[in-house]
Amino acid sequence: YKNKNLNFNAISSHKDSVEDVSKYGRILSYNNHSIQSACFNINGAQLVGVQYHPEYNLEYLEKYLNLRKDELIKRNTFSNNNFKSSNE
Repeated sequence: YKNKNLNFNAISSHKDSVEDVSKYGRILSYNNHSIQSACFNINGAQLVGVQYHPEYNLEYLEKYLNLRKDELIKRNTFSNNNFKSSNE
């Protein structure tokens, strides 16, 4: 998080959530849905786990959302108007 703002947006696409970390962990970030990252020191190994996708760029996100289009419309997350037609 060295160069990140205190508040920032990141893509989270799974339906799972993290509610707690083990005694070896320390929560680094969270939001109103879940713990988003934690660090762990286990047997001298420093590990960081994240519950989001910092590697996603907007092009990847667009492709991902189009793959989930039917589910997102069914859940009223988006309407069909939010998606480009396949002719564009």
